[in-house]
Amino acid sequence: MDLEAGSLQVRRSVVNGHVEDTKTEASEDELPLHPELAEVLREWREAEKPVNGWLFGNLDTGKPYHADTMRQRHLNRAAATIGLPKLGWHAFRHTYRAKLAELGLPLEVQQKLMRHASIDMTMKYGQNAMLNSTRPANARLVEELLAAGVDAPQLRPQDSHEIT
Repeated sequence: MDLEAGSLQVRRSVVNGHVEDTKTEASEDELPLHPELAEVLREWREAEKPVNGWLFGNLDTGKPYHADTMRQRHLNRAAATIGLPKLGWHAFRHTYRAKLAELGLPLEVQQKLMRHASIDMTMKYGQNAMLNSTRPANARLVEELLAAGVDAPQLRPQDSHEIT
């Protein structure tokens, strides 16, 4: 983490308590840190020294906190407090991707920020959220066509199977 430059680079992955390399080179891409987040992390670093090189290390184990334990103890309790169902960590990734799409950012930018190796993976993360973007786009096009006087095609009953 380079707080002066406002960037973060993921170098390791922790899955079920096992420390490994990241899945892909794209996973290690440098990510921008917003200045306010960089300041929060700077304050955290000053108050809590890293444990074995981990910014959020567990003093008891010398390793990062286990994701499932953190989810059960903190994330799910916070979700319940505000009336949400149990959450998983990937919910944040899906929400992040959906918000990037809502901002109209190009897929390449979304891919880079999500640290995906392929745009196909980035697109999979947004499939469910795309209805929020596609519905207004579709409505706008239909309204423009109707305003221009374009008639809907006359369908015969035997043609109805073509509409899905």
